[in-house]
Amino acid sequence: MRCSDVLLCGSTPWVEAAGYLASLLVFASFCMRTMLPLRIAAILSNVAFIAYAFFDGLYPILILHSVLLPLNVVRTVQMLRVRRIVEQASKGEFTTEPLCPFMKVATWKAGEIIFRQGDYADRIYLLAKGSVRLNEIDLVLGAGELFGEIGVFSTAHARTQTAQAISDVELLWLTEGEFAQVCHANPALAFHFLKLSINRLLANTGRHLSTRRLKPAVLR
Repeated sequence: MRCSDVLLCGSTPWVEAAGYLASLLVFASFCMRTMLPLRIAAILSNVAFIAYAFFDGLYPILILHSVLLPLNVVRTVQMLRVRRIVEQASKGEFTTEPLCPFMKVATWKAGEIIFRQGDYADRIYLLAKGSVRLNEIDLVLGAGELFGEIGVFSTAHARTQTAQAISDVELLWLTEGEFAQVCHANPALAFHFLKLSINRLLANTGRHLSTRRLKPAVLR
């Protein structure tokens, strides 16, 4: 019997245990509702599968999980970075944690227009750093505030405001489809956006009414 065979036979119990552990972790990942624990379980299962496949000579499994391990690590690091930004920006009314796996980062310089009134609306924004003005209602938004939702939810998908960066800003954004996935799993978030949209519409309506009242006074 070759030395490698002896070594392999001697390590069979713990190798089998690694295989069972890997399978258990994969099963656990299917039971998880949030992305971060799922990614961590996936990383641990990759490590266990690599050990199991290497010592048991299962090379297709070894290759597969050697590729999946760095991919899961990269995705987890990206998710943690976005989650950290969101936690720094969020303000107590609701948690934006369910949005983290879907959000991407974008930056604008001071004075730049993020979108104009009438533009096609395909993204919802969360302001992470800096300040933004909604020009038509003269509303200044700070870190942690959401905007751009009214145009995305409207049938016409048209922006109702012009958003301009007052300072250098960092924004997190997600699409309508991604937002729908989050709201399906977290209805409380949908209620928050409903309240936010109504308040913005009331502010916009109030400004238009004030403007109409001022016009007759100017004409007299």
